[in-house]
Formats: sequence, C-alpha cells, structure tokens
Amino acid sequence: MDPQRAKFLLQGGPPRAGDREDPAFVEALAEAEADPALGDWTRRQQHLTDALAGKLNEIAVPAYLKNHLLAGGFVSQRTHRFRRRSWLAAAASLAILVGLATWQWISTPVVQPIGFAALRADLCDFLAGDFQLEVQSPLLERLQEHLGAEHQFTNYAVPAALAGQRGVGCRMIDWQGRQVALICFTSNGQLVHFFITPRSTWPDEELPLAYTHEQVEEWATAGWVDDLNVYLVATRGTPDMLASLL
Repeated sequence: MDPQRAKFLLQGGPPRAGDREDPAFVEALAEAEADPALGDWTRRQQHLTDALAGKLNEIAVPAYLKNHLLAGGFVSQRTHRFRRRSWLAAAASLAILVGLATWQWISTPVVQPIGFAALRADLCDFLAGDFQLEVQSPLLERLQEHLGAEHQFTNYAVPAALAGQRGVGCRMIDWQGRQVALICFTSNGQLVHFFITPRSTWPDEELPLAYTHEQVEEWATAGWVDDLNVYLVATRGTPDMLASLL
C-alpha cells in the first residue's frame, strides 16, 4: 500500500472495534509495521489523539445534557467503524476541495503587466465614446486650476506648442486604479486630447522606452515619459499635425 494511503487510513487514531475487520485498515497497519518512518508517524499520531482525548475527558459533562439529547429524539446508534468511515468521507471531500482549489490556482494564467500599449488602446476607446468634461474653458490656466483644486493634480508639463492652442475642457479619469488627467485642446479644427498620469504608479517595465508615435485606428497618438509623469496625446488629425504640436 502507498504510504500516503496508509496515513490517510491511520490518521484517525488508535484502532477501534471493527477496524481490524477492514482489509484496507489491516493492510495499513501492516505497512506501518514494515515502514519505520510510517510507524514513527503513526505512533506520534496516536499519542496526539490520546492527549486530546485525555483533555476532553477532563471536561465535566453537564447533568442536563443527556435529557436534552433524548428530548431531541436523536441518539446515534452508529458503530465505531461507521464513524470512522464518515470521518474518512469528510476528510476525502475536504481533500478534493483543496485539490480543486490548488488546481484552479495553478491553472490561472499569470497576469502580465498592463503596459503603456494597453493604456493607449483603452484611452482611444474612451475618446471614441460619449464622455463629459468637468470644466470647459478656452484658457489652459483655468483648466489647470480646476485639476489642481479638485484633484490635487498639478505637477506636469504641457508641451509649449500644445499649450499655445485653444483649450476646450478637462476632466479626471480612473483607469485600472490609476489617476489620469485629460486636457482637451483644439488645433486647426481638430480636437487634441492630452493625457497625464503619474509615473510613480507605473513599474519601469510597463513604460514606453522612448518617445513613440502610433496610429490606433483613426487616432494618431504619441507617448513619452519624464521623471514625474507618463504622457499620451491623441487626435484624429494627421501624424504630422500631431508632431508639430509636440
């Protein structure tokens, strides 16, 4: 018999009435006698069971307990052997549940870093939908004032050419638990969306390595980082127009 199977059968404690009539239990006992390590484990297990039983026997049984049990109309007539079987069935069920949980944990795919590419794709999707701006103003100073007062978002740099364009509005976005500020401009009849998110919330491996341009469907985008922030600009204008603003 496999030692683990023997342990499973023997861990209920010393043999009880009827156990030695169970071929599997008899085989487990024989395995414990033949295997020194298993025999030592069995003796320790039995010692622990005896110690627990001794402590339980020290607890006085309330005088009213028997009458309460009888009044409930249920007195167990199961044999010791059946109690062992029930305990083993419960233990087997628990082992199956633990095994299933372990298998699920092992088989769950490891979550890869979110990465700047995911930010770029999600924010372009955001722009393609309907969204509201918290404040609208042609003045960049007014939009920055709002972001600072309402969201404590102040320490970032707007490219000079972009800062010279007419403002439209601003708002704050929560993306994957990260704070992202959005300031919208208009340039040559095209909306230009400027996103800023603090670099401190990003692992270095998720950041763009350099200034990057990428077309995402109808959106021309550019991204970069500095010591404090991660930046993304997106517009439906041409890549050349975007480059002239950055």
